[in-house]
Amino acid sequence: ATLRTKYKLPEQVNQPWTPFRNQGHIGDPLAVGCSITYGVGVDIDQTWHAQIERHYCIAQPAASLESIWRLLRHWIDVVQPPRIRLLTPPMGRREVWQSYGALQMQPSNSYWIKEFADETEIQLNQLRMLDAIQHCVGTTPIDIVTWETVAGDCTDTGTDGAHPGPESHKAIAKHFK
Repeated sequence: ATLRTKYKLPEQVNQPWTPFRNQGHIGDPLAVGCSITYGVGVDIDQTWHAQIERHYCIAQPAASLESIWRLLRHWIDVVQPPRIRLLTPPMGRREVWQSYGALQMQPSNSYWIKEFADETEIQLNQLRMLDAIQHCVGTTPIDIVTWETVAGDCTDTGTDGAHPGPESHKAIAKHFK
């Protein structure tokens, strides 16, 4: 807790992502993740988190676990949720900050750093970031489900033809119940 109050990130890093798709309110449980949690390809009431209960959603399309850590670092004190539900992005995604801002990377990008592509590094980064996220949320209960756990349950696609569809979101929600 001392580190959190003393350490300040550069201002551009602290800028929170705000164009959320939300039906939730301050004090509701918090849903966090990438474009799947955001609801790309489905209506907001068809998202996995809407299948469980109303959530305040702070998902960011193309997010990595580093992005989620930054979002939670800002929004947990704003929303003050009684519980957090995190659907992790695919393990290989990374966020790297440069002077002009964040670069969201994944293995398919041409600018991918080859050392990030090693399976051991991918798994270790996921463990590091999940530890950092759990530290960040403090005593707030957090349910974490990985994309790799639910991917096989996704049987339909949304209106964009790429992201999980309504039936897949129902299947994802069951992993949180």
